[in-house]
Amino acid sequence: MTALREYEDAAKVMGINVTNYKLIAFITSGAFAGMIAASYWALKTPYVFPPEVFEIHYTIESIIIVLLGGAGTLLGPVVGGLIYGISKYYLSVFIPGFQLLLFAPVIIFIIIMFPEGVVGVIKNRIRGTTLAKFIE
Repeated sequence: MTALREYEDAAKVMGINVTNYKLIAFITSGAFAGMIAASYWALKTPYVFPPEVFEIHYTIESIIIVLLGGAGTLLGPVVGGLIYGISKYYLSVFIPGFQLLLFAPVIIFIIIMFPEGVVGVIKNRIRGTTLAKFIE
C-alpha cells in the first residue's frame, strides 16, 4: 500500500496489480466508514431523516478534520477530530452563535501555516528520535 501511495509507477513496473489493491483499499475504507456511521446513527437516533443525512456540512467537516490532523497518516484524522471537536464545543459554549465566525480563520491559518497537518509537524520535529517510530 505504501508503494502504491508513494511510487505508483514503480509498483506497476514491479508487477503489483495497482488497480486491484486500490479497489481493495477503497472497499475496506468504505466498509469501515459505513460501519462506524451506521453504529453512530444507531446509537444517536433510532431513525434516519434523509435530508439531515445528506447535508454538505458533514463532508466539509470531514475534510477539515483530515487537513487539521494531517493527510496520509493514521493518527492525523484522530488528532484532527479531537482538535476540531473540542474547539468547536468550547467556542459554542463561550461564544454561542459566533463560533464558526472565529473558528474559520483559525482553521485557515492552521492549514496555511501547517500544510502537512498537526501530526506532520510533530513528525518533522521528532524525526531521528525514539518517538518517531510511533508516529508514522
